[in-house]
Amino acid sequence: MRLPQEAEWERAAFGMRPGAWPRAKQTAPVGTRPKDRSRAGVLDLGGNVSEWTADWYAKAYYKRSPEKQPRGPKSGRAHSVRGCHFRCPKGSRLRRATTRHYSATWDPTIGFRCARGRRGR
Repeated sequence: MRLPQEAEWERAAFGMRPGAWPRAKQTAPVGTRPKDRSRAGVLDLGGNVSEWTADWYAKAYYKRSPEKQPRGPKSGRAHSVRGCHFRCPKGSRLRRATTRHYSATWDPTIGFRCARGRRGR
């Protein structure tokens, strides 16, 4: 088990409907909103917690990254965080699966999910 790469997380979130990024007052048990799943069948990518990824954050990394299986910078000060957490305000840029942000420390709006298998697969 491992943290997903940022590109893997985005691929898992592809096809999320705009309404699948709810604003809630607190986290909810996994699977509470089964209709709000990605095309890949992944649940709870938005509206619970933002999620840490294995990749280090670099603002312009994807402008110069490999097109296939980008693995993020080799080092950094903060990890990339993806997804909208339960406190995301309506209209926030975080409510899009493609939005990237970062964090070097944990807070109650950040969590993680595990990926299985080898990186980039």
